[in-house]
Amino acid sequence: MNHRAFVTLSVSLLIGVSAQAAQLGFYVDGIDVDAAAFVNQAAPVANVSLTDLDYVGFSAVASEVTRDSFLLATPAGPSAGSAASSQWLFGRNGLSTAGPSSAAQYAGFTVTADPGFTLNLTNLVFDYYAVSALDGLEFSGQAEAFISIDGGAFNSFGQVGASVTGIANSAVQTANLDLSSIAGAEEVEIRIAFGQAGLVAPTFSATGFAQGITLNGEVVIPEPASLALLAIGGLAMLPHRRR
Repeated sequence: MNHRAFVTLSVSLLIGVSAQAAQLGFYVDGIDVDAAAFVNQAAPVANVSLTDLDYVGFSAVASEVTRDSFLLATPAGPSAGSAASSQWLFGRNGLSTAGPSSAAQYAGFTVTADPGFTLNLTNLVFDYYAVSALDGLEFSGQAEAFISIDGGAFNSFGQVGASVTGIANSAVQTANLDLSSIAGAEEVEIRIAFGQAGLVAPTFSATGFAQGITLNGEVVIPEPASLALLAIGGLAMLPHRRR
């Protein structure tokens, strides 16, 4: 093998250790109802697994974890490409007047790389809107992403908010949160938490909805493995003795 061929092999080994960036997770597509909407609907990606969506701390019953209306019909969702009156995650948490928390009232999932692989994440996308079902009610709803990396503490990676007054749906807000700082992780847990800061008093007439929850990233072979591959390539340069 000549030097040019070795350089080509070396470069291909170094840049070829990662899979192409892909959609790793996709939940609440606007079509599936209740528990079916909480299954990962992204196309399978090798060497990674994702759990179903958890639904923790909300006051909705199991038979209505998604809804196509809350007094008013749900809007279209740009992230899922859904039409009006589509199915949205029903984040009913109006009994709380606090902002979002990673410990209560959240929808979440965990993504885990297979042994010998790690995760480089790109971004988290989802749509959110707030609803008031009571005349004269005014509040600001929020949805915030909290993330734990390899079992560590949950930290905020950003939020979206929407204000609403009277019997109305707020405008749909799309979160596009940068997760590029998460690289080389083996397991990542993501929680999208809901809050209703600004309520004067708790009420079930205030709630939030989410749809098109999308996680993008790639699964990679960690650096020690790539160096080992490079070393194997280097062996090809060693001269062979004639017998």
